[in-house]
Amino acid sequence: MVPLVTIVTDNGGPFRSCRFEAFIATHPELRHVRTRVKTPGQNGSRERGFGSLKYEKLFLEEIADALDLVAHAEDYRVEYNTVRPHEALA
Repeated sequence: MVPLVTIVTDNGGPFRSCRFEAFIATHPELRHVRTRVKTPGQNGSRERGFGSLKYEKLFLEEIADALDLVAHAEDYRVEYNTVRPHEALA
């Protein structure tokens, strides 16, 4: 099966872990690509995305627990990718 989704990450510990590697290995639809070491420009758009998530959604609301955090992040992802007319993916 050809990967349908490419996940681009930095070289942080969570993305080098055996657990993450095992997760990717058990999902043939995923392809994992790491940015090159010492190339912050490659990671800039991801960091900007996390900044947008925090400042436009997470810091504005009271978040009770991890499940609430997941729900808020998912709501923002849907809004960011579909609702924003000048930046939407579709």
